[in-house]
Amino acid sequence: MDRTLSVNQLINIRKSILEAISNLSDDDLLKIPNGFKNNTLWNLGHIIAVQQSLHYMLSGLEMQISKDFLKSFRKGSSPNEWGEIPNIAEVKKLFIEL
Repeated sequence: MDRTLSVNQLINIRKSILEAISNLSDDDLLKIPNGFKNNTLWNLGHIIAVQQSLHYMLSGLEMQISKDFLKSFRKGSSPNEWGEIPNIAEVKKLFIEL
């Protein structure tokens, strides 16, 4: 598959996800539904963390996210472990920019 097409598809998917959650309040993004371990904000950050880990860290390149960001959103983490709530606007910004 053409790399440009792949990147454009990724951008469009991420834009669609942001559009789908655009009407959610910050409280909605932070709510952990019954029976689940994570909230919507964690899922957005997790997508970023996984992409950065697979594309950069495993390639031996410097990631474009901080170690704290990775710690907050890596596999096995949970919002219940957050000492401080991540900046929601920053997570959304990184979701598109990265």
